[in-house]
Amino acid sequence: MPAQVRVCEPAGSSRRFFLEAATCPARLPLGTVTTHQTVWEGPKMKASVLCFRAAVLLVIAGMLWGIVMGISEDHSTMPAHAHLNLLGWVSLFLFGVYYHLHPALDRSRLASLQVWIWIAGTIVLTIGVALVHSGRAIGDPIAAVSSLIVLADTLLFGWLVFRGDLTEQASQRSTVPAE
Repeated sequence: MPAQVRVCEPAGSSRRFFLEAATCPARLPLGTVTTHQTVWEGPKMKASVLCFRAAVLLVIAGMLWGIVMGISEDHSTMPAHAHLNLLGWVSLFLFGVYYHLHPALDRSRLASLQVWIWIAGTIVLTIGVALVHSGRAIGDPIAAVSSLIVLADTLLFGWLVFRGDLTEQASQRSTVPAE
């Protein structure tokens, strides 16, 4: 007689976990598909939510920066301000929309990693560009390296977009426990 298994699967994910009845929590009856996380993982933020929250924080920072530039009448760091608003607000928000429209990808660790790299790269690039336009030579290598990080992260996002069809097809497959 085969061992009973519980199928624990995050909704919209291509990952499937088979747990012996003895190791799966009793609150999950046989055949249950979890909707939030796997049994052994804690709560996980979706990539789209991370994008939207970070975008709001970065646009607030960008607006405050713009107000300070206007009050001080020193617009020397305007290119950095523009980078922050375009990469931090517009791009992150668009990433969030894409991830929200592709639920299987939205919960993936790779999508979350892509977003975190983008956030860090955007902040460091903004600082580097601000230093350059403030006349500080140390900003050049900071801006250069962070530009390459943002470019690499753009390529990662592109790869996720083009392989998205594979992820969505995998999440639609049925899971049948082995006998």
